[in-house]
Amino acid sequence: MTGSLPDLIDPLEFVDKRKRIRGSLPLNRMERLKGVILNPEGEVTLDLSFGREDRYPVISGSVQAGLLLACQCCLESMEWPVSSDLRLGVVSSIDEGNRLPDSLEPLLRERDDQLVSLLELVEDELLLAIPPIPQHTRCVSTGGHRRDASGSSFAVLAELRLKP
Repeated sequence: MTGSLPDLIDPLEFVDKRKRIRGSLPLNRMERLKGVILNPEGEVTLDLSFGREDRYPVISGSVQAGLLLACQCCLESMEWPVSSDLRLGVVSSIDEGNRLPDSLEPLLRERDDQLVSLLELVEDELLLAIPPIPQHTRCVSTGGHRRDASGSSFAVLAELRLKP
């Protein structure tokens, strides 16, 4: 399935029909993600396949996006490429989720007729791919301290204080 993506999916129906979803979703529709990224005008591409592994209904595939985050050391923007593979086992209880093989993460559906938001599923994957404290590699290597040409961290603080 390409082109227009469904808003809601029935994972078990998609598994039974061995469907595949490919396409893209706008980041600006992902409310939880908008508070974390600096570029909500971007897109995420997805490629999801539905099938069975052993007796488990499984959603597998990938999501890819280029996110713009704020470095938590210098507060400048930084690009964070996301290329995340996902493997979800569709379960109806926590106990069932605990019995999944280690290679699968649970996707809990409490009712058999419960539909899943494709947007929220993809948004969850993107949120999980963002580090808890995003930092440039240059900031990590300097211990997170910016210095001016004289080597003084205080000069940088004074500069920041003067900015509007």
